[in-house]
Amino acid sequence: MARSHPTRRRLGPVLASLGWTLIAGAFVLGVLGAAGPFVFLLPVASLAGMSLALATRRLPRLEEALVGIGAALLFVAFRNRDSYYGECPPGPVVIGPDEALFECGGLDPRPWLVLGIACALAAVLVLALRRSAPLLRRRRRSS
Repeated sequence: MARSHPTRRRLGPVLASLGWTLIAGAFVLGVLGAAGPFVFLLPVASLAGMSLALATRRLPRLEEALVGIGAALLFVAFRNRDSYYGECPPGPVVIGPDEALFECGGLDPRPWLVLGIACALAAVLVLALRRSAPLLRRRRRSS
């Protein structure tokens, strides 16, 4: 009697989508934080992406990647929400005796917030267009 090939356990579509979303977000955080500790996310995201591609036998869809990228950008905006103190004045800053600390500069979170929201909205738009495409095709055929 011949042995049958063992079947590979397949991930469900929801888990696969969640996996691709997390991988896209980890990859973007690894690229954005390349000078810091997030650089270690790059090899982890790459290995996870290769193994998920082999397990699901498909590449990520655009909306999955956009949600992951948007979440990573929103995370950057959230982390920098209290670190932007405005432009630094030109020249030296004199601190008075009652002032303990002067802070300026930092990373403005607003561009990251706008880009993150734009990616998330683009993902919703792509998903809506993808779901409505069969309806439009049927409507054209019946006309």
